[in-house]
Amino acid sequence: MRVPVAPVATALALLGLLGPRPALAQDGAPPPPATLATVLGTVLDSIGGGPLAGAVVQLVSTDSAPRSFGTLSDSAGRFRIAGVPPGSYRIGFFSPALDALHLPAPERLLRLGSDSLTEVNLATPSPVTIQARLCAGPPADSSGLLFGSVREAGSDVPLPGAAVVLSWSELVIGPGVIRQERRRLPARTDDEGRFALCGVPGDAGVSARAELGARASGYVEIAMPARGVLHEDFTIPEDSGAIAVADTGAPAPAGAEPLFRGTARLAGTVRTPDGHPLAGATVLVWGSSASGITGADGRFALAALPAGTQTLEARYIGFVPERVAVDLASGRTVSVAVVMREKVTTLGAVTVYGKRHYRQRDGIAGFLARRRRGIGRFVTHEEIARSPAFELTDVLASIPMVRVTPTNDFRYAITLPGHFTSRCSPVIWVDGMRYESDFDINTYARPRDIAAVEVYSGPAEVPARFGPTNCGAIVIWTGAVDTR
Repeated sequence: MRVPVAPVATALALLGLLGPRPALAQDGAPPPPATLATVLGTVLDSIGGGPLAGAVVQLVSTDSAPRSFGTLSDSAGRFRIAGVPPGSYRIGFFSPALDALHLPAPERLLRLGSDSLTEVNLATPSPVTIQARLCAGPPADSSGLLFGSVREAGSDVPLPGAAVVLSWSELVIGPGVIRQERRRLPARTDDEGRFALCGVPGDAGVSARAELGARASGYVEIAMPARGVLHEDFTIPEDSGAIAVADTGAPAPAGAEPLFRGTARLAGTVRTPDGHPLAGATVLVWGSSASGITGADGRFALAALPAGTQTLEARYIGFVPERVAVDLASGRTVSVAVVMREKVTTLGAVTVYGKRHYRQRDGIAGFLARRRRGIGRFVTHEEIARSPAFELTDVLASIPMVRVTPTNDFRYAITLPGHFTSRCSPVIWVDGMRYESDFDINTYARPRDIAAVEVYSGPAEVPARFGPTNCGAIVIWTGAVDTR
């Protein structure tokens, strides 16, 4: 289970040839005689760049009479094995979180003398070594490796034959229009529910989920470092663990999936990095209609959630939104602690003297002319700069007639009041280019890059150059310019 979220080593199972895992030494055992040896050291996670806690370190004798000794590494990755008779040994370690791929383990040979103190440092294989073995050679570019397992939510039973699918967007620019194309990279789990995906792009807004027939987990963000290796486990709900529900008030973008609900529950806290509770933080579970606000103690509770791996998002003014993967089970309450780790960088007031300079000159001139006519809603760069918006959708959500609703796969539905339906999906223009309705506008620009926004709530309001449309239009101009 992933919740509460805890650091896990992102490497492979080690020491598979050392035989059964030993029983650990009992607390309070009498100290070993002075003629026996002691082995100590540190276990490191070469991928995460830190210590590996909870690893089972094992010594196995290579003499004719086999003997084994073991202990656990502590939170700093340190270990100590005392009371070892002199002789020749092999040393290595296990980690339950790393049993996914069963690669041969690196071992070291030791010769221990009487009353000796030997220091040994152990480490997981490097990302390049792992990829070279599992991906038929090291990566030719900056792509990485994702591996893990897929299990059923609640029962924790491995699911052979499940698909783990990565998806990300790529911009395609055509004559007069910009659209996004979704790329997919699938893999199937083996008989033990394990999977490995090579060629995962880095810094590309990658999301992943597990699927088995009509059942599926929610989406999880994958932040793949260049030539890196990541470990991610998924749980899939049982047949009744997630039921699709319609949200007629906020139509989803083309190709988006319905929202889901179930009987799982999620409770937790939202805090600052120094542990102070955050009151008034917004929390939501992607792919569901569940959302809430934290109380004075930073606590929240969400119900009617779909089972399986889902993503919880927490938002608070002054912090970058935090997303946490959680494993939910039908009829159960899962607890999670969210820490808003990264503050939004804000700059003090600056006064600049000089002549006005207009980027996208024709577009801004048109914006100023249309604003003078007074048909539509107009937002200037100065107004955006005074708002606490972190993403472009936050800017749009602050405009009264615009509704921004999370859907799935970390996308948003942007809707306006409709003439024949309660809400409709407007056309979106950015710097004179028309975007298709399923475009994720947050991937194009940040609020600080926006010079002006125009919103037209119906076909009759939309200027001819931004039509035709059966709904309204949202027109965005980029570049920090003076629109006074």
